[in-house]
Amino acid sequence: YHGYDPNNVYLGFELEVECFEGNLDSDAERVRNVLEIEQNRGYLKYDGSLNHGFEIVSQPHTLAEFQEHFPFEVIKNLQQTGYRSWDTDTCGFHVHVSKSAFGWNNRARIQEGRVEAHAIRFLKLIYDNDRYVRRLAGRSSDQWASFDDKRAIIPKVRHGRQANSRYSAVNVSNPDTFEVRVFKGSMRVARILANLEFVHACVEYTRKLSVSPNNNTLQWPFFRKWLTGKPEYANLTTLLGNLPRSRSAESEEN
Repeated sequence: YHGYDPNNVYLGFELEVECFEGNLDSDAERVRNVLEIEQNRGYLKYDGSLNHGFEIVSQPHTLAEFQEHFPFEVIKNLQQTGYRSWDTDTCGFHVHVSKSAFGWNNRARIQEGRVEAHAIRFLKLIYDNDRYVRRLAGRSSDQWASFDDKRAIIPKVRHGRQANSRYSAVNVSNPDTFEVRVFKGSMRVARILANLEFVHACVEYTRKLSVSPNNNTLQWPFFRKWLTGKPEYANLTTLLGNLPRSRSAESEEN
């Protein structure tokens, strides 16, 4: 773990990249030296869904550690060498958030139902606003990040039932993390940070949220208003303000 968060909100990401230019083996070794050996910030793995690339996996970090200390220059260097993520058909970006952020390891709170309630609010914020989340994520993929569980959030959280196994918009099957799988792969640091900030913001927004049929604070406008004036979510706020009216109009960003 890198950094300390009193609320136990630790994040990790998986970024898939494809090699269109350069030498895959030597480039992977260079990135591995920085992430694994020099800084112990992450590691690489190969994924069968990629044509000619690899997956960059971070260690758990606080949001502030990602913003201030993660060696994103390794990703910038790959992009300059000719690697791509955004303009491919194979690459995604996944964000893991620790279940401990929801008090998952606290037996007393689980018995009281508070843990499940927070997790349910977290998932519902994402699933109930799927139209907005897809625009933010840059893609809509029923194959890799399905929203089919939209009307079955409670059994999904409580019993781990998922319509599309781990290929859900939020995968709950990992023992220690929720995995938000919705994002299109990107090598732009501002976009990567915006994705991490989005997941973090969803956790914090829903932490003590009061929801009722007459005041559905899980609607997107309430969330957008809550983000206002919070500097820790600056990349997310900027991205949301600059999104085009349709994903097809979005410019290439690699």
